[in-house]
Amino acid sequence: MEGAGEFVLPGQTVVELGDTEIKIGKGLKLDDDDSKVVSTQPGILMHDGGYFHLSYPQKKYTARLEDPVIGIVTQRVSDNGWTLDICAHQEAYLDALSFDGATGRTKPRLEVGDVVHCRVSQAHSWKQPVVVCTGSTPEYRKDWVSGWGIFGELKDGYVFEVSIQLATRLIGQATILETIGKKWPYEVAVGINGRVWVRAETAQRTILVMNAIKFADNHNNVEFMKNLELLANEQSKQQKAEQKKEKEQQEMSTD
Repeated sequence: MEGAGEFVLPGQTVVELGDTEIKIGKGLKLDDDDSKVVSTQPGILMHDGGYFHLSYPQKKYTARLEDPVIGIVTQRVSDNGWTLDICAHQEAYLDALSFDGATGRTKPRLEVGDVVHCRVSQAHSWKQPVVVCTGSTPEYRKDWVSGWGIFGELKDGYVFEVSIQLATRLIGQATILETIGKKWPYEVAVGINGRVWVRAETAQRTILVMNAIKFADNHNNVEFMKNLELLANEQSKQQKAEQKKEKEQQEMSTD
């Protein structure tokens, strides 16, 4: 079974050669003295038994059935639905009734530019993908009006793009998101199409969370943790400075 390792950078040692025989593929090479395997470009280290290779960042998303994606409304299609940019070769179609609890009278009113978290319900290479905002199983189906559903419109917050490889890691392994959450509470939605939506208590914290996630796109876990601590320390210092300034202003106003 093939497994995925950490994100590696050019020149980074990925395998120390010993008595075990291995094979290497794209993105890897032997060093000058044939003692270790190093990477030749950024990528995710993949291994299948004794075969190692890199998975390169994918530029365009290919829609697949049941994929969670984040789309941006590009056009309204009469009163029945909208087209969404999902970073694929074709825009996707979202029907106005493809929301849990939606009816002809009570259905969402999306506008061009709105951000939507949805899942792919139809994916064929020869026609337009179709996405829905309904839960895939009964326990995940919440009336769209309640705002408690997993899928639906993402309001406020900030949307940014990452590599499809990082998006896959964020969905499959929540370690990065959970680690950031220990520093600052926030809400997040990840689309496997390479889009991430975050919303924190303040705009400043939202930007901090965004920067922390984006940093993980091109750095390994050790570098990610160092950067996270640096961001947290800088934010703490800034917060203390603002509190000190506010206290001084209050003291001046009482004199």
